[in-house]
Amino acid sequence: ARVLAIRNGIRARSTPERLSAAKAHSDLPGELFDNLIEAHKVLLGTILKQQLVDIEAGIPLSNKVAPNELDSVTRQRLKWALHQVPSVSNLLGDPVSVI
Repeated sequence: ARVLAIRNGIRARSTPERLSAAKAHSDLPGELFDNLIEAHKVLLGTILKQQLVDIEAGIPLSNKVAPNELDSVTRQRLKWALHQVPSVSNLLGDPVSVI
């Protein structure tokens, strides 16, 4: 999202805002951006919930999530979000053409 913001002169600071603004500058389907925004929300939300559990258990904070301890709906949403990650390369295009 940061690369897209720099390329397109977008001043937004958060990842969802950057992706939303970049959608207007792209020929790619808007659904791609919408899915990445939702995936970002799911991933961060899952990590934050895990960190709350870890705090209660006295475990040092990290970005690790215990998928086996998630309920089935959350696990499915996390799985969906992780499947969106490879589409980031569609947004950035050929890295050689940037140089």
